[in-house]
Amino acid sequence: MPTSTPVQFEPDALRASIARMMATRPSRMYLTHYSVVGRDAADVERLAALLVAQIDEMEAIALRLKDAPDRHAALKRELLALYQRRAIAHCGERMPPTRVAALLAMDVELNAQGLGIWLDRQR
Repeated sequence: MPTSTPVQFEPDALRASIARMMATRPSRMYLTHYSVVGRDAADVERLAALLVAQIDEMEAIALRLKDAPDRHAALKRELLALYQRRAIAHCGERMPPTRVAALLAMDVELNAQGLGIWLDRQR
């Protein structure tokens, strides 16, 4: 899940960074505060594509809600819905939406704050 915590979300720079790393055709990636991901170069490519698609979705959500009356609450609702769809796609029904909401409550809050700050900087 890409982070958009306050003052960190720069979707164009993030996509460019991913493209730069993927240009080396890595067989694995080591993520900060996580571990290794990817079984081989094709798997890393697949994961990078999923990450870029999620960045695109988060940017689209933010832009669609930029003038929403209660923007922060709307961003939280839409981000949670996105993360729930992604979890179901990845885990199937083993990860019910309520569990995703509980596990990612802090991430949803911080990412909504970050998207709001990014939107404010666009003005």
